[in-house]
Amino acid sequence: MLFRLVPDIKHYDWGSSGRLSAFLGLSSSGLPEAEAWFGSHPLSGTTVHTGGGVISFNDWLLSRHSSFDLLVKLLSASQALSIQVHPDEQDAQRGFDRENLEAIAQDSPERVFKDPRPKPELIVALSPDFRALIGFVDEATLAERLGVLVACGALPSAIHDWSLSQQHSRAFVERVLADGPEVVHASRTFSEWIAAESDWSQLEALDVDAQTLKKVNQGHPADSGLLLAVAMHHVRLDEGNGLFVAPGVVHAYVEGFGLELMLPSDNVLRAGLTTKARHPEGFLQMATLVGTETPTIIAPQTAGGISRYLGASMPFELRKIEGNAGELTLTQDSLIVVEAGHLMAGQANDLQKVARGEVVFAEASDVVCADEQTTRAWIATSHDSRAA
Repeated sequence: MLFRLVPDIKHYDWGSSGRLSAFLGLSSSGLPEAEAWFGSHPLSGTTVHTGGGVISFNDWLLSRHSSFDLLVKLLSASQALSIQVHPDEQDAQRGFDRENLEAIAQDSPERVFKDPRPKPELIVALSPDFRALIGFVDEATLAERLGVLVACGALPSAIHDWSLSQQHSRAFVERVLADGPEVVHASRTFSEWIAAESDWSQLEALDVDAQTLKKVNQGHPADSGLLLAVAMHHVRLDEGNGLFVAPGVVHAYVEGFGLELMLPSDNVLRAGLTTKARHPEGFLQMATLVGTETPTIIAPQTAGGISRYLGASMPFELRKIEGNAGELTLTQDSLIVVEAGHLMAGQANDLQKVARGEVVFAEASDVVCADEQTTRAWIATSHDSRAA
């Protein structure tokens, strides 16, 4: 049986204008539209249409003792989100217990751990050129980038002294997060260089994306997060490709429209590109600062009109169904987002049309049928499932 969902759109200042409401077929408020949440989280704001009326989706799931344990977000960024990291399960539980003992209120800006959950997440681009920063580059690449920036006057020469150790990346990040006068000076100098009509050719050869840094600087001029961005991988996702962000992986989404799938947690430790509280000590404790040669892009595995997004550490599954893929039977409760066209879903003897922009909760044993060439829909499932 299907249950239709309506979100409460989050109006964060980095959101875009009207994109989410247009996707969902809702009236625009005229405010920045950043995220629409669907799932088992008390802050989701999503309502569900049941036979008994319209109620909180989270409360409804709890009343049904549902095993659906996911949060799905539609994200629309016109400016960069914060550079952040999420804790693993042990760190989340410890932090949550500690802040409870300290009697820090849930709505306090000093509260970091709002729940005892980890927050692994998958982001899939629904627009071309979705830009992100993720993870740190290897030692040699960071040294080359800093050398080029010093040589062209974008950074002061003293920045070489920030990382004179065997742990080049960690030493650099620690120095930036210390936020002393030299960091303020370097951030301002770099911000001015980005804003000028500069030559990016040498940096682009080192996989630095000029548009990413310009976008970051536009929203956060002279922020020390600009320096962290120099040490991170710059990613441009093609539409339909994704990134899996495990606990400990440092990241920031810069611009674009995407679908996020995650465990229902709101634990975030921020280090830059934000007006919210920063937690440098906790960030350093939980962040993976070892550099890697390349970030891992998740491309779907496609067969018969159904694409699956797979990762060894992902505690959930995302599928995309396109065109006239035919019929599949769900083996777990799922959430379905229709991006284009329409599909038919529900019990085999009572299929209902789910149109573009609609989001529904479907039960195990429900049938999903895509019989239109223009159909594109997303199916999120709490646990690994297989179509029957």
